[in-house]
Amino acid sequence: MARTDLDLIIIGGGIHGAGVARDAARRGLSVSLFEQNDFGSATSSASSKLVHGGLRYLEQLRLRLVRESLVERSTLTRIAGHLVRPLPFLAPIYDDAPRSKVWMGAGLWLYDLLATGHSLGRHRWLDAEDVLQLEPSLNATGLRGAYLFYDAQMNDARLCLENILSARQHGAQVCNYTRVDELIVEDRRVCGVRLQDGREMRAGVVLNAAGPWASSVASGQALSDPVKPRLSRGSHIITRPLTRGHALLLSSPRDGRVFFVMPYKGRSLIGTTEVDHHDSFDSLQATPGEINYLIEETNLRLGKAELDTADVLFSFAGVRALGPDESSDTGQLSREAVVYDDAPGLISILGGKYTTYRAVAERVTDRVQRELGQRATDCFTATETLPGGESPPLEDYFTMAERILTTRYAGLEVEQLRYLVQTYGSRHQDVLRQVSDDPAALAPIEPGLPFTPVEIRYAVHEEMAQTLEDILRRRCYRRYLGPLTTEAESAWNSEFEAAKSTLPQSA
Repeated sequence: MARTDLDLIIIGGGIHGAGVARDAARRGLSVSLFEQNDFGSATSSASSKLVHGGLRYLEQLRLRLVRESLVERSTLTRIAGHLVRPLPFLAPIYDDAPRSKVWMGAGLWLYDLLATGHSLGRHRWLDAEDVLQLEPSLNATGLRGAYLFYDAQMNDARLCLENILSARQHGAQVCNYTRVDELIVEDRRVCGVRLQDGREMRAGVVLNAAGPWASSVASGQALSDPVKPRLSRGSHIITRPLTRGHALLLSSPRDGRVFFVMPYKGRSLIGTTEVDHHDSFDSLQATPGEINYLIEETNLRLGKAELDTADVLFSFAGVRALGPDESSDTGQLSREAVVYDDAPGLISILGGKYTTYRAVAERVTDRVQRELGQRATDCFTATETLPGGESPPLEDYFTMAERILTTRYAGLEVEQLRYLVQTYGSRHQDVLRQVSDDPAALAPIEPGLPFTPVEIRYAVHEEMAQTLEDILRRRCYRRYLGPLTTEAESAWNSEFEAAKSTLPQSA
């Protein structure tokens, strides 16, 4: 019998790896997770920022996936209400729309039915006049009306991070910027990993949750041929605000593809594209062709937008590792997670929707326990809140906390408090405790934005941020708001270096 130091080693700190680490550690398994970059730094922070059932999956008759997604949407709004919040959508119907009013209405009726017991609100029809009063930027020509329905918007990077933090609270070892160089195989069984610094770690089970890198993890190890994922790239752009608060579910009149225009941090988030990805993962970014496609399609439906490339404040792309499929259209590929045995001792995950990560993690952890010769024990991740999720409803909390906290912390503005609660939930007071007697810690790093030095300090000391980009893009959302001036970049870097200088020497 091979020596085992741990029950489970997880390769990859995206949402699936993070979710399994949380569940497994909560059940009492000894767990180590290794991520080659920052937690959630690849696909898991390059999503459409939506927690949704997926109307288009109804079109594909994937009813089980839609039902599970709607149940999980409800779960996430409950266990992480500060990060996952309901969002109203409008689905305009035009004369030239590839999907008719009847088709969309039937789909939304079924959507509501599948959401029974977990609904955020039932859909209803609005005529064109009412729609244009709500969102006057929509093109009025050929507009018949729109359906109003509800899904949810999330902070994807922090949702991933809070699963990591929860796993750590329950005893898991979680390491970012720690690459797994190869698997350790003995008698054709995977029994551990060798890290970039030469250390060897042994475990009863190794989970390959490396996403787009999944096949490279298992290659060259004298194992049976690993499953090769189908790689699909999705790109998004951030622009000036285009709507008054509703998200728009739009269909391209040219190719029928669905895309979203959503309110996001005072801007608009537009996406996504869907194309096969055959290139390197290094410096992954939206291509000029994808950016132009999103601009052109948006202008067709939002006639007053008049977007051009100068309006793009930020763009990003992520690669989804889906199950192998020969379909010529990546949009038709299944989003259901595929969990399989690459070899004895090695379990791999491909595909999956962000919305269903928790349910997938529960099934994977059950499988890990069976592989370890254990009975699958109870899972608590659907009922126990994530770190920060203990907050009461946000508006109720603001009413209670505004007077107390803005008095206690001199210089704390109401909008800063609102931002902290929406970002950290109940942990916002942990952030504020780092202010101590330094009122400058609450001075905005950039005028007009809520980000402060105390948040950088907290990210470095408590949330394992190791680079400035970890903070700008994943601990907060500053990078998505547009380019930093030279002066702003310098200010952020100065505060980051100051925060690192106060880390304990043993860290």
